[in-house]
Amino acid sequence: GSRIPASKELPKFSVGSGSTYAYGVLDSNWRWDLTDDEAVELGKQAIYHATHRDAYSGGFCNVYIFKPDGFRHVVHQDVNEIHDHQRSY
Repeated sequence: GSRIPASKELPKFSVGSGSTYAYGVLDSNWRWDLTDDEAVELGKQAIYHATHRDAYSGGFCNVYIFKPDGFRHVVHQDVNEIHDHQRSY
């Protein structure tokens, strides 16, 4: 598939077989005024839900922050660790 770049008209994007699940989280929780920390957490949640619900997704959650002057990699975490934090015992 083709990667669709984010823009003001399309401020978020997801690709892959788990995208439907990721968009469910993004569409429900994304807003223009997210802080970097909130955006990172939202990205982790979107990726977690995509990997947890889609049989063809999984592995590691990688989150990047993109700014006009470049980008940085801020999260590389096994989705199983995220899953363990989602459980309510």
